[in-house]
Amino acid sequence: MKFLKIFFIIVFVLIIVVAAGLFIFLKTFDINRVMPQITSQVSAQLGKEVAVGRTDLALSLSKGISLNARDIVVHQDRSRSSEKIVEIQNVKMALDVMTLLRERKIRVMGVQVISPRLKLVRNKDGSFNVLPAPAAVPPTPGRHPPRSYPPDARAPSAGRAL
Repeated sequence: MKFLKIFFIIVFVLIIVVAAGLFIFLKTFDINRVMPQITSQVSAQLGKEVAVGRTDLALSLSKGISLNARDIVVHQDRSRSSEKIVEIQNVKMALDVMTLLRERKIRVMGVQVISPRLKLVRNKDGSFNVLPAPAAVPPTPGRHPPRSYPPDARAPSAGRAL
């Protein structure tokens, strides 16, 4: 009986230490140090220059991990002096903590875009200057592909405030 009591105390203390370590890491981690790497990869994928002003990473018990990016700009081509085709004042994303801890993958649970401005221009060949569609990610074995919704239907999480 005494062994079981000591075992549970040790497990409880370990859980508290791990939770406190995770909390301290997330509160002291500066996401702005890695943003140049993230924006360069996004720019390479899109073939257009992408700039992000300021980002914040927050942790709360009710919302989990949230990422807030401000002043996002996408330029027409790879130079910052080119015309801006997308400007977004603020983007808020909610991230799934359990997927991050278990699978070491980032899973976005919800996105809220505030004050987007798009500039669409029809090129001489009739196409628009819109961003290219991202390459399809092959499905993970054992997982179902994401459900698609008709254009007039709303996804179950659509409209949910972060």
